[in-house]
Amino acid sequence: MVAQIETHYKVAFADKMRLAAQQTTTELQRTCINEMLEGEKTFFDGYGQVAVGERLTRNAMNSYKEMPRERRMISPRFFDYPELFDQRDRGRTLRALEPDGLFMEAVIGAFNRKKDNVIFEAFTASAYSDKSGSTPVEFDTDQDVAHNSESFLTTDKLRAGRKILRANNVKGKLFGAGHPDQLDDLLGQTAVTNADYSHVKALADGDITSFMGIDFVWTTEITDGNFYLYSPDAMIFGHEGDIDVNFDVQSERGHALQLAVYATFAATRYYENKIVRIDCAV
Repeated sequence: MVAQIETHYKVAFADKMRLAAQQTTTELQRTCINEMLEGEKTFFDGYGQVAVGERLTRNAMNSYKEMPRERRMISPRFFDYPELFDQRDRGRTLRALEPDGLFMEAVIGAFNRKKDNVIFEAFTASAYSDKSGSTPVEFDTDQDVAHNSESFLTTDKLRAGRKILRANNVKGKLFGAGHPDQLDDLLGQTAVTNADYSHVKALADGDITSFMGIDFVWTTEITDGNFYLYSPDAMIFGHEGDIDVNFDVQSERGHALQLAVYATFAATRYYENKIVRIDCAV
């Protein structure tokens, strides 16, 4: 019977799933600062820019300054995937519990899509600041690039987004996250596909992973018609470590075997001036 499935099947499945989840980073998760969550609230403190003073006379009094701080709070969110295996279906259960099977891949894939969805929501959702984490911080509309009556992503919009970030002294590599339809938008533009403009052989590969100093990430979880341009420290993804895999028998459900997978994670913006929203919908 299903309830008597050998223990080693369950242990091997749980261990393999935890390991596979550890070794898998989602499309958007790799673009964020990854931090551990502790307790009901976890706080992260960032620091803004300061100006250095010049001493013009001997023994002058110090002119004290206060460094601006960017505090953000993350509250954990809890996600699960439970499934029941009927007593009469031992064959289906054994196939599902194969440590390298498609069932495990599907469950991990579902959690990874949820991670990307949580990060996508955090791009523009209220962030929470101050000592107690009770003050909402809304997305700064000064960080928007207008659609200009163009319902697609263009290199001009990318340049405008880069200009906003560079004006905010954001330097180095940038990430760009969008829907795969926007990849198709860029593939139709000469500045991207012409070898005279770009070292990226987009037409040959059918993909764009890097252009204009931007590392691109394409995910169907971005569903609002916008494209997001940001620095590697603009977003925080918080989690509580390994996923939790449990088996038990549900006597009230005909002694069916229950598989329950749990994970805890959340995300927030860290620096408001390090992320740009590019409008690609009219």
